[in-house]
Amino acid sequence: MAAAIPSKVLSTNAGFQPAFEFVSIEGDRHADSLAVVASVAGVSLKEIFEQAEALGMPKAGPYNHRIDSILLSCLLAGYGWATTEWKEVTAMTHLPALSICMVDYDSDWEVGRYVLVHSGVQCSHDSKSITYIVDPAAVDPQSQIRTDLKALKPSWYIGLQPLKAPAAPTKK
Repeated sequence: MAAAIPSKVLSTNAGFQPAFEFVSIEGDRHADSLAVVASVAGVSLKEIFEQAEALGMPKAGPYNHRIDSILLSCLLAGYGWATTEWKEVTAMTHLPALSICMVDYDSDWEVGRYVLVHSGVQCSHDSKSITYIVDPAAVDPQSQIRTDLKALKPSWYIGLQPLKAPAAPTKK
């Protein structure tokens, strides 16, 4: 069964309920990409680590250089999500409805920090839509899931969309 972008109606009041939950990096500063996958999949970071290791990520030692768009795509496909390749962010308004974004990008080292961006979500109290991010590296609870995106400067993104369910066979 293909995953769907959760359709919870969000409220910017005290009862703000994001469609995707915060998953902590659990003290591992390189686990932000895997924590974003865990957030999308709705599972624990430990489960995503185990699956990534089964796909070839080292169990010990440095692993952050092994996390690429192919590994992210394989992990997410197991939960019903299709991914795009990395694309450069030209404007926040050009991001797809759901994306993994690289922020704080250092072009010399070609590294950044990963966050989940959910755009165009309808609020419950009016017809306005909002964009929020889930930031697995944020320590402050107020920054873990937020709608204030002024400081967010994404450089690259991978778009996410639900995989299409296979078509039912036709009878002849």
